[in-house]
Amino acid sequence: MSPDSKPVRFTPAFGYDSTNKLAGGGRFEFTRKGTTGFIGSGSIEGLASSEMQTVNAKLKGSVDNWRWIAHLDWNLHFDYSSLPTSTGNLKGGNLSAQFAGLQSL
Repeated sequence: MSPDSKPVRFTPAFGYDSTNKLAGGGRFEFTRKGTTGFIGSGSIEGLASSEMQTVNAKLKGSVDNWRWIAHLDWNLHFDYSSLPTSTGNLKGGNLSAQFAGLQSL
């Protein structure tokens, strides 16, 4: 079985630079193949040190014949970061959602 075909994967991550210092984290991914369900795949990736933090998370899925909806696709994406500057931290976050569907007749 190749690494890309595994339904759950974790990849550790480490890094160092003089601004962010020693950082550690990783990436967790899952995929549901061959099953029906509202959530099809997702991932969360993060890296943190004493100076910075970043997080990126994604979920997506689809469903067929759900109540009055013939088909629905959806995506959810979240980003957050706190990065050092010379006068403090630059912080930001974003949450986005996307939906597309077809109505049953």
